[in-house]
Amino acid sequence: MKIRLFRFHSLAARVAALTVALLLLGLTLLASYTSQTLRDAVVRQLSAQQLDAVSGLAAYINHAMVQRRQALQHVAQRIHPGMLDSDPLTQTFLASQVTMLDLFNGGVYVTRLDGTAMASLPESAGRVRLNYLDRRHVAAALQQGKFGVSEVTIGKALKTPVFSVATPILDTQGRVIGALVGVIDLAQPNFLDELTQMRQGQSGSYLLQDPRDSIIITGTDKKRILERLVPGVNPLGDRFRNGFEGSGASPRPAGF
Repeated sequence: MKIRLFRFHSLAARVAALTVALLLLGLTLLASYTSQTLRDAVVRQLSAQQLDAVSGLAAYINHAMVQRRQALQHVAQRIHPGMLDSDPLTQTFLASQVTMLDLFNGGVYVTRLDGTAMASLPESAGRVRLNYLDRRHVAAALQQGKFGVSEVTIGKALKTPVFSVATPILDTQGRVIGALVGVIDLAQPNFLDELTQMRQGQSGSYLLQDPRDSIIITGTDKKRILERLVPGVNPLGDRFRNGFEGSGASPRPAGF
């Protein structure tokens, strides 16, 4: 009788232990599922917030660039062929366009058809007689009659990180006779500071990069301006440079 009672208690203990083990396993799985579900929900919410923030910044930058393009083209339309025959006359006209400095903190300049600068605002920038035909945006304006945006590079005259936009100057028959170029000096306060002054959370940051050349234009950390991003280091960064639009996670954010 005692043996049967012992066996009964032993079996009951095993059943109880198994029940507790199954209960703990179920609670663990439930906690894991709940945690993953909450994590996925938080990630989706953060991704949506990040995409909204970046979309807003992109719209701001696009509007600012359109504004500068239109202003540059408006001034270029007022430059006539006879003006380009005289360096002093062109310089006098450009000096009267001081409001352009509100849009182009690095100044503006006019080039001849061969790419040589003949007038500059401010004149003290030292651009006159420098040749810019090797800059692809200037070449696009002079040789193809197209509006062009440069890569980020060190300015020939300013010796600081800059990017420029160029528009062709046309004669009355629509032929290209020169180019008008506006310069953004990234080393000085400029319209892109709207981006660099923003942060995402406690430690997040922003980068604006040129996917064409894989070069950082500007960012929260201005020391990274002109940094060249190496393909293959960060797969997510490569996806963005290849045209992906959205949100993602990467263990190497600095590699973007």
